[in-house]
Amino acid sequence: MANAVFQAADENMFRAATWSGTTPATSYSLTTLRSLNPAARVLFPGSNATITANVASGRGDVLVIPTTNADSLTLTNNNGLSEAISIPAMTRSRIPRTIVADLALLEPSGPTRTATIWNLAFGCSGANLQVGGAIALYTPRTELLVGDFQWGGKESRQVFGVEHENEYGVRYRQLRNTMRRSVSLVKLATAGDLIAIRDWFDNSSGKYGTAFLWPDPAINDGYMGSLQETLEITTLAPTSAGTLYSVAIEFQELSKGQPV
Repeated sequence: MANAVFQAADENMFRAATWSGTTPATSYSLTTLRSLNPAARVLFPGSNATITANVASGRGDVLVIPTTNADSLTLTNNNGLSEAISIPAMTRSRIPRTIVADLALLEPSGPTRTATIWNLAFGCSGANLQVGGAIALYTPRTELLVGDFQWGGKESRQVFGVEHENEYGVRYRQLRNTMRRSVSLVKLATAGDLIAIRDWFDNSSGKYGTAFLWPDPAINDGYMGSLQETLEITTLAPTSAGTLYSVAIEFQELSKGQPV
């Protein structure tokens, strides 16, 4: 299992991007892409669209797209990058898995990944294209220095709806077709890991910023969301390899809204 990747809110190059490209359907706007709200939608009038992010020059390392019904995607920039991005299979619920691309693996050249213009060409078979209101390009790629999250982690899922019980004990339920995932992790950390994890928490403003967690980079699915109220760190007994720490992390994914 590869080292977990985590990105702070301020490492997202697209957080201040100016978006242009294919005109969305009536009443939709490309400015929604700056909302960092995967449940918001940009609907296009056709099955294909190309959108462009203009940013200050920076090196793109990790591309994250939580919500879209696209089944093809090509990423290019104004410095020669051109990569087909792998899209996870759509779930039966049609609440999509998060697209995550490690651009450093796809294109090892840092200068080629350094650009001011980034183009995303989406294609969707058999339906009008939808893209959620959150697309992120993170830099630099940040991972745990030692180890991974295999020790003491769990994932939880919550489905949302409305339930009412009347005076006769009859229950009425209405499913909202939305869900949210959360991850609870306990990590043995070195002093080096601890610095990186503290920076992640601080530079994501705790639960008030939009950060990213990719527990297993071998799986094309990660979590765009926020850390919770507190980051808990426990100092363990020193060892011959140095002091170890136990870090408790609570991370809650932003809802992706209704099915695409």
